[in-house]
Amino acid sequence: MLKCLVTVASAIVFSPGFGDAQQWSSSVEYTLDSPSGGNSYWGAIGGIAVAPSRMYVFDRLEHRLFAYDQSGARQWNAGGRGKGPGEFTRGRSVLTTSSDLIIVPDPGNSRLTVFDRNGKYKTAHDFENTTGIPAEWVALGERIVYMLNPLPTAGLMLRPGMATKTLVIIRDFAGTEDTVARLVKRDLVSIQEAGQLVLYPRPNRPLMASDGKVLYVTSGDSYEIQLTSSDGTSSGTIKRIVPSVPISGRERASMEVMVDTIRKTLPASFRSYRIRVEYPAKRPVIAQMVAGDGKLLVQRADIAAKDGRRIWDIFVGVRYAGYLALPPGFTAEALSGSRLYGTMTDDMDVQTVIVMNFKPPSQ
Repeated sequence: MLKCLVTVASAIVFSPGFGDAQQWSSSVEYTLDSPSGGNSYWGAIGGIAVAPSRMYVFDRLEHRLFAYDQSGARQWNAGGRGKGPGEFTRGRSVLTTSSDLIIVPDPGNSRLTVFDRNGKYKTAHDFENTTGIPAEWVALGERIVYMLNPLPTAGLMLRPGMATKTLVIIRDFAGTEDTVARLVKRDLVSIQEAGQLVLYPRPNRPLMASDGKVLYVTSGDSYEIQLTSSDGTSSGTIKRIVPSVPISGRERASMEVMVDTIRKTLPASFRSYRIRVEYPAKRPVIAQMVAGDGKLLVQRADIAAKDGRRIWDIFVGVRYAGYLALPPGFTAEALSGSRLYGTMTDDMDVQTVIVMNFKPPSQ
């Protein structure tokens, strides 16, 4: 276990002693040049996915999908802005299935757009988005799993007696459509028929990751991650006991602003309702997750290294194997073997695509 934890300004930082936790090392292998060429700065990266011998990057500003080999050489690009076949208006990610299909979720066009490994457009599938806004996608074998964020409070679907939740939809690209799976649910707004409106502002959201064979799901509120295999059976739970960090005054003030905005945008039919707000008592403990080849990396939201780097716990299967300390501006997008693919965002919100190698201390 980690030793010598010190509480500082509602966050936990490591002291020099790490006990028996093993720190893995990491190094930058290369960065990708931007589509415009001449530098490594990208405008807005929507997502990164990996497949055997290939890496895919979706650029939200260019509305285009770019393919690279594993040395970083560009192979092809596809897409463009629009509503036609193979075009995007608000693409948000890129995923690969076990049969080498490339999927780009596009909430703007309310569909999943499908390409083959050579960038040729194949088809598109509409989102099942009648109960929310699609977000947070992962690939699980031939399935794409995505969450539906609640509709805005002022939406027409808000009705007395209805609770707005985050659901998980599973679309099977083998040809069948699964039923809605309530793997994760998060009440944001609950409307009680007795004339009371309950608001649940939270600083976190449910998180998902997948290595193609196992789906990892957590609420982020506690260090508990549910594992589900591609056939739908439970594969176990990852659970760690971590210190509780209370919500800071700044975070509470931010949530109060959000609640005030909800009050002002409520439909007229709810203006007479009594409003009760239930604020969370503690901060989330998980900020990001990424999985690949039987490994899971979990970025801690509650701790940081003394030099400001973020701590990523490493699991092999369900076994805790050590941790990485990575820069605060790094966002992990994909994991394959000993390579970690992600973006680095600087203080000016300029992004760079980075490919890292990481390894245990014995190697």
